[in-house]
Amino acid sequence: MGNVLTIKGANGTSVTGQAIMDYAGSYPQNLPDYEARRSAYAQSDYRFFGDWTGTFGFRYEHENGSGFTRDNYSYFAEGHGSLGHRLYLTGGVGLENNAVFGFAASPRVSAAYYVRRPSVMSFFSDTKLRFNFGKGIKEASTYQQANQIYALLTPAQRAQFGVGEIGPERSQDFDAGISQGIWNGRIRVDATYFRNRFYDLITYLDPHRGIDWHQSGGRDGNGFRRVRERKLDSRSGRRVGP
Repeated sequence: MGNVLTIKGANGTSVTGQAIMDYAGSYPQNLPDYEARRSAYAQSDYRFFGDWTGTFGFRYEHENGSGFTRDNYSYFAEGHGSLGHRLYLTGGVGLENNAVFGFAASPRVSAAYYVRRPSVMSFFSDTKLRFNFGKGIKEASTYQQANQIYALLTPAQRAQFGVGEIGPERSQDFDAGISQGIWNGRIRVDATYFRNRFYDLITYLDPHRGIDWHQSGGRDGNGFRRVRERKLDSRSGRRVGP
């Protein structure tokens, strides 16, 4: 048990008690962690025709820490433009050549369509539909790589329990919505539905049971969120003068 403490609030009430101390090992304990990243980046833009443009890039990253040295290479490409200035499209992909998990791709697409084009001459000024979909990845840190459960098991145990080397955390997101302008654009009403999923999450387990950093690929490692969002934005102005 910790020391007896009394906490008194601004409203005059107070509480007295002891914190439960359940600390394994010696105290205090130092856990040094060092991780360094150095990178070089290049990007180029190209205009194909009209309002259709493309962006291309490359990034090299060198990182070291926890006894590991990693060289990672990233490539990405994105294009965007419109069809008749009514349908706007964007598509891109990121390609990762990572020292930990190898090759992985993270695509993303988005679209917006004007059912009713912007106008200042009608009460309903514009109506726009929008859609976005994408995938993402996040690599493990060198500390997580050095202390993963895979390193604690024998080859037979890895095969028995189906444990592989630590990989990237992954996500997948989707959203769709409608935007309506009213009263010459003075009022805008938005309604959005989105769903985010997170999986292959890296989880810290009890080291005293011989388990450290572990990656969960089952339903316990998944997260879902469904939200309907409505937003009301009102703008008004007054003109002074002739």
